[in-house]
Amino acid sequence: MPGLLSSLLLPLALSACVPAMQPLAERQVAPALQERYVVMQDRVRLPLTYWTASGDPDAVILWLHSFGDFRAAGDLAGPELARRGFSVYAYDQRGFGETPDAGLWPGRDALVDDLVTVSRLLQERYPDRPLYLLGESMGGSIALVADARGRLPHIRGLILAGPGVREDIRWRRSWDALLWTGSRIVPGLSYPIDRTDAGHLNADAARRLRSDARVFQRVRVDTYAGLIRLTDEASDHADRLTRPSLILYGRDDGMVAEASIRALARRHPGDRTVLMQQDGPHLLMQAREQTRAVALIDHWIRHGDAPNAPLGGGWKRADGG
Repeated sequence: MPGLLSSLLLPLALSACVPAMQPLAERQVAPALQERYVVMQDRVRLPLTYWTASGDPDAVILWLHSFGDFRAAGDLAGPELARRGFSVYAYDQRGFGETPDAGLWPGRDALVDDLVTVSRLLQERYPDRPLYLLGESMGGSIALVADARGRLPHIRGLILAGPGVREDIRWRRSWDALLWTGSRIVPGLSYPIDRTDAGHLNADAARRLRSDARVFQRVRVDTYAGLIRLTDEASDHADRLTRPSLILYGRDDGMVAEASIRALARRHPGDRTVLMQQDGPHLLMQAREQTRAVALIDHWIRHGDAPNAPLGGGWKRADGG
């Protein structure tokens, strides 16, 4: 972020601006789960992909992609989970992928509202099946915020893969203040996204993240500031969580600090299982060995916090925080 910091030192040369956010639309229609889209109350269509189990699923999983990504983040793990008996649904979150105004931050409330709406629609489609959220990075942050706000009583559990949290980070509030200032002075300034995980990822995933036009390669300052405010809320209200949680973390994560994950584990007041992979990357569900993470998810859904989880591949329990 050095280029961004340098730019923020030029406030006298720039006029004050307002961060760009997606406009609020009047809610006009009943939400609907269609073949390739989820239609929201404000008529916005969120593109949808799914991988369904053969026959009735043992459980349903709603996938929440990471920042800058879109629904194709589930292309590796989704089919594997379906083969294991789970039906998986993934949608482009508002402001990402093929949604309107992609690149502009939609706001925390809109992201949480969309999550609740889509999950309620899935609950209606599968009334007799347990429903789980699988959030990768930013997707995990949104799941945490929704749960802490008391919006997820219908969800059986949270699967959090490298969730975006920021507690126990040195100078955290100083960074927050700097980003807040930058989002108002130079909101439209953009800088490249550093994808340092690429060497740890499945070759197809790394290629997609590098070359798919629907994946962000640059981020606006105001959009990034919105992301940071989201992760701050996810961190600050961890003591309000209610849903059982499986927290997966790669110890070679270059985006989320291990101290923040351990703080999340300490403050989570309910049932939580924390598993860490020694050389795992940030995007665990797109890693070269993502099938191991899928096996752990399968085991946790079926057996809960069982002591005989099929560890291996560098995975270890880390519940002590």
